[in-house]
Amino acid sequence: MLSNKNKILALLGPANSYSDIASAIFTKTEKIKKIFARDIDEVFELVENEKAVLGLVPIENKIHGTIREVLDNLFFKNIHIEKEINIPIIHSLIALENSTKKDIKKIISHEQAIAQCKKYLKKNFPLALLEAFPSTSNAIQKLLETGEKNIAVIAPEIVAKGNKFLKILEKGIQDYKDNSTNFVLIKKGKTQEQKNSTTSKGKTKISIAFYFTKNAPGTLFGVFKDFADAKINLTKVESRPTKKHFGEYIFFIDFNGSIFDKKVQKTMKAITKKVAKLKILGSY
Repeated sequence: MLSNKNKILALLGPANSYSDIASAIFTKTEKIKKIFARDIDEVFELVENEKAVLGLVPIENKIHGTIREVLDNLFFKNIHIEKEINIPIIHSLIALENSTKKDIKKIISHEQAIAQCKKYLKKNFPLALLEAFPSTSNAIQKLLETGEKNIAVIAPEIVAKGNKFLKILEKGIQDYKDNSTNFVLIKKGKTQEQKNSTTSKGKTKISIAFYFTKNAPGTLFGVFKDFADAKINLTKVESRPTKKHFGEYIFFIDFNGSIFDKKVQKTMKAITKKVAKLKILGSY
């Protein structure tokens, strides 16, 4: 998966976060040094500042959609997507070893984990205070530091295994049992396909982002028409504010194809003429 020189991987930590669990798929055959970041922005900063050769970030949850910070960083930073993987997300309710479900008055975790257990929390802990943390592992650390038996954490069960101070109050508390999250491996610079055509083999998905010079009727339709005329299948379309003016958006599109397919090249050229800026976020 990773070459011998690519030995430093930045990811959302601390250890046993879902990012850490996902990283095992990329690093299971190699010894990789991991740098655990405090948040997603820091993962991108570590890669862009070359303190890590690669980064791993969650980009989309099956139930709650895309992680906004990842899209923003992919567009504004000199970073591209190298690979994508999907892992199942199974949440557990974890507390101190002397706690019971009746004791719990406050539940902490990453905001995505809390959102993915919304129905369970409403049914079982309707009066509990909910608090978001940078990661599920950060929430576990907070629980251990405070030592309060009325706090529980939503996290993967691996966090509690082997820790005598923690216990699992309930497993599989996510609202949708087949929940999963896509993670992407990121790297500094442009996609390899923009540099060397020999690397394009086996890559069938392309992610791009763009914005228009001005907001005018039919501009976005014109881009969609280029894809339709080329019979290129779009798999995802999203937008994010440019953060400059209300009503101005960056559009993110995923589609099937190779960056060296002639019809893809022709379509990209046509779109480039219609937009203020177009960035290829990755071909993978």
